[in-house]
Amino acid sequence: MGNWSPANNSNIPTSYWIFPNEPVLNQAILRFEREADTVQTDHIDWGFRSTWLYGTDYRYMTAGGWFSDQLLEQNQKYGFDPTEQYLNVYVPRIAQGMVLTAGRWIAPPDIETQFAPDNYLGTHSILFTYDTYTQTGIMATLMLNKQWTIQGAVHAGNDVAPWYKGATPTGMLGVRWVSMTPRRSNLARRISCGWAASISSLDSDVRHGLSVCISACERE
Repeated sequence: MGNWSPANNSNIPTSYWIFPNEPVLNQAILRFEREADTVQTDHIDWGFRSTWLYGTDYRYMTAGGWFSDQLLEQNQKYGFDPTEQYLNVYVPRIAQGMVLTAGRWIAPPDIETQFAPDNYLGTHSILFTYDTYTQTGIMATLMLNKQWTIQGAVHAGNDVAPWYKGATPTGMLGVRWVSMTPRRSNLARRISCGWAASISSLDSDVRHGLSVCISACERE
């Protein structure tokens, strides 16, 4: 991708196309994946996802402890990032199914998607630029019924690995509700709420955050 800009050194605060007046490789994506079969209710199933990114956009996905020296120590123009590295285990017959996830995942309550194959825009909102990108830990997603889903996790904090010096034990809880819109309408309303709390052993500080998202989507 290239851009024309009156800037000499950087297009910041715009995101992703920060290098002015030169063509660059933003993203090259390599993914290995096996999806767990969450439709059936006969047996436990498993899956995984391993997504690797190379390009100038690695600086936005970087998390402390995940090869982060490329950016934090060397400020390389190009780098790679193992953005998604997780295992899934699907357990049926617990309510309408539960999925356990362990590893590094893209933050569940998000506003945009990171990868170029899923997002054709060359740049992103400033909010997205400073939003949480990934978390590393253990997460459980429980579908109670067709309307209600609960998601809870314990992770090392936003954009850090558990072994990184800045890791902070953090709890996360999310609730999702989907309305049962009459069939004459092809829109389904969704409300998602998320809560997170982190406890720092250094200063005994407890921090809380709450997010609420209301959206409309086309019913399949």
